[in-house]
Amino acid sequence: MKFRPHFRLHRWLVLLFTGSLISAMFLGQVAHSLDPAQLVQQGIARYEAKNYAEAIKTWQAALPAYSKDPTNQAIVLENIARAYQQANQNGEAINTWKQLIAHYRRDSNLPKLSRALIEQAQLYSSIGQPRQAIALLCAPEIREKCTNTSAVQLAQQIKEDKSLAAAFGSLGDAYRLTGDSEQAIDYLNQALALTQNNPPYRISALNGLANAYLSRARLFSRRAESAEARAPRVSTGEFTPQGEAARLTQAAKADEKQAIKKLEESRTLAQSQQDYSGEVRSLLSLIPIYIRDKDPLASSLLQPAIELLDKVPQDRARIYATIDLARYSEDPVQAETLLKTAIDLSTQLQDNRAKSFALGELGMLYEKQEKFEDALKWTREAVFAAAKIQDAKDSLYLWEWQIGRLLAREIKNTKAAIAAYERAVQTLEEIRSDILSTNADLQFDFRKTVEPVYRELIALRVRPESTSSQLKQQKTEPSQPVQSRENIARVLTTIESLRLAELQNYFGNDCVIAEIRRSPNNVTTEAGRIDLIQQVVANSTQNRKTAIFHHILLPKQLIVVLSLPAQEQHTISVSMEEEDMRDKITKFRQGLERVSAKEGFDQTLAKSLYQDLIQPVASYLKDNIDTLLFVQDGLLRSIPMAALHDGQQYLIQKYMVVTAPSLSSIDVTPFDRSNLRALALGVTESVTLQDTKQIYRKLDSADSELKSVLAELPGSQRFDLRKDNLRNLIKAYPYPIIHFTTHGQFGADPKDTFLVTGDGQRLTIVDFEQILRERSDTRTPIELLMLTACQTGTGDDRAILGLAGVAIQAGVKSALASLWFINDEQAAAIVQQFYHNLRKPGVSKAKAIQKAQIDLIDKSVHPGYWSALILVGNWL
Repeated sequence: MKFRPHFRLHRWLVLLFTGSLISAMFLGQVAHSLDPAQLVQQGIARYEAKNYAEAIKTWQAALPAYSKDPTNQAIVLENIARAYQQANQNGEAINTWKQLIAHYRRDSNLPKLSRALIEQAQLYSSIGQPRQAIALLCAPEIREKCTNTSAVQLAQQIKEDKSLAAAFGSLGDAYRLTGDSEQAIDYLNQALALTQNNPPYRISALNGLANAYLSRARLFSRRAESAEARAPRVSTGEFTPQGEAARLTQAAKADEKQAIKKLEESRTLAQSQQDYSGEVRSLLSLIPIYIRDKDPLASSLLQPAIELLDKVPQDRARIYATIDLARYSEDPVQAETLLKTAIDLSTQLQDNRAKSFALGELGMLYEKQEKFEDALKWTREAVFAAAKIQDAKDSLYLWEWQIGRLLAREIKNTKAAIAAYERAVQTLEEIRSDILSTNADLQFDFRKTVEPVYRELIALRVRPESTSSQLKQQKTEPSQPVQSRENIARVLTTIESLRLAELQNYFGNDCVIAEIRRSPNNVTTEAGRIDLIQQVVANSTQNRKTAIFHHILLPKQLIVVLSLPAQEQHTISVSMEEEDMRDKITKFRQGLERVSAKEGFDQTLAKSLYQDLIQPVASYLKDNIDTLLFVQDGLLRSIPMAALHDGQQYLIQKYMVVTAPSLSSIDVTPFDRSNLRALALGVTESVTLQDTKQIYRKLDSADSELKSVLAELPGSQRFDLRKDNLRNLIKAYPYPIIHFTTHGQFGADPKDTFLVTGDGQRLTIVDFEQILRERSDTRTPIELLMLTACQTGTGDDRAILGLAGVAIQAGVKSALASLWFINDEQAAAIVQQFYHNLRKPGVSKAKAIQKAQIDLIDKSVHPGYWSALILVGNWL
């Protein structure tokens, strides 16, 4: 259910570390009132006794005696740095390694410098900062080349296989943690090739390589699910979504087999070397694979792994291994014994971070056994342990969440539960950028380990006990008002935080959050976010008035929040099953995509969704409201709200419609029309992707669409879209509109969110973001990104995050993009009409697309053609 750190520490430098300690024992005598060599030896004894704090004090007392002996001074500092790491004082350890690195650079001691860089990099990876690790290990100027001052290049210069294997292995591990499995596999294979005669290093390389293969297998599986979700639609080429899903599923299975093979080899080698720690690491990676595949081998491997624990060093890695094995055990008594053993060892080692995880797991075990008072007691102990240290907040939020869950579900104390959930959310907000941008495991597990914290808090806030008299219970009515203004504010703040977390998790970096923070509307506090709602609502030109809809999907209800000008808000809770709503949304979307002139369009689901999403608050929409801004939730982002029907007309016929991934992301400054030109880029022939051989057919109306852009926006420029020319074109033509006419796809992973270029390349949204941010002329902001031939998975609410966040990630104010591939002749017509409307004085982006869509409605065009294009972001 929850993310935990796993016992995957790779002991690349174990021999170097031992050597440094032994060297320290033979430091020469120095004249001083205290014998420094004796102090050093006392420090070693205390270190070996796991008394790291005293070891540090002892070695620090010895340091002044070596002020004139920099070589031995450096040896003592190395040992202090490692003791800090063992004591979980990572900040002090990093600072000490920095001192050593500066010292070795001054002395041009390349072997020592390389090893110090590697050890500091490993520390960065272990505390969730793998990008910092990559900077030390490689510092690539370009992706394939490391700089001369990096650990990799230094190890190559000194021609020491052990150091180079450690550098490549550590670099591979760091890339895996960032989610780049391809790079991880490449570097770990290079490390493996250097370890033929070094069993300890080979065991680590095999384990690391196996974990990289498992990470890539999970990515392939997720991409296969996304492709499967696109399967109901008509393919744009010979390469069908079904075929893509089958290929990716097969690739995932192949990677899993490779992982198992590497782990078995590692285990066999560890057994031959009596490397019990290496054998445990292999087993801890094998067991969950077999559990997931429901293979009986899992249970047969569990007991040997438990028996090996007594043979491994009593350190932090052993604690986490014990916790993992407890989680894998199906025997509650055995699991309880293991967790209590882990608690005892972490107490002995004074490791509060590890102790927090052990205590929290024990609380969860008691929860499963319905021993709720015991569960609450041990979970509170876990919170207490985590609160003692600065860098244990990733465990702190888990156990605060667990307390909230216990109080809400079992002990029935809603007020206390809400307080616990709010503490969990606050803690999560403090560390969100770190864990969502750098922890690939947590990126995969977001829906299990992060999202529920926000949603469960919202559910508590809107249930009767949390709002007392403000929530009117009327069992005979399907819709119930939630009128507490404070409650509404907190609900919106929570859902806004979740929106940002989803985007950050999807893109796997902090560019989204950084862009939001640079926005003139940036808000970081709860009060600021609520004020922003009023700011967005009030921001209007030519007397236009805007209403904001938040729809929040919970397992048993839909929350509709309507925000109006003059600080007016209304919130309704509609009873419904989430799965029923998801099924309705999917069928509605599929009905729009299945365009058929003969059958026409069945408005049944369009009317039903209007009743669910708009009708509960429709009476509050005053006559002066002409724009609806939707900040949607989950799968709701995959449907065009413009196509909802009230029984008389489509929503777009009455209101301008715009969507946004979050309120914080909207830049509401008006459109500067003084330079209304576009850089028009397109692909006018069929294209075969070079990597997958997927065929994208020719867009027959691409040429006429691009010509219409030039005709409607004089001064615009048109070019063929190629990946190698885009960077130069965007710099040379800093126009406010960038128009793409080419096939595009929004997938479950940013690597599957791309445009097809004429040279058979993928232009991913990440690539595009990097290119746009290189544009030097910041005085001309990119107002609009037009994408007319894109597609997203029908039932894939993760894929839709790519579309929702495209404007933010690309650094533009708004995007007009298609949810599914539409007839390119119709697309060309609506695009031409949009630009024609946009040129008129006082016509906003939202008004321009509304008029273009209404024009097609008046011509009885199927909504599958005109509703696919949605406006995201700024609508002015």
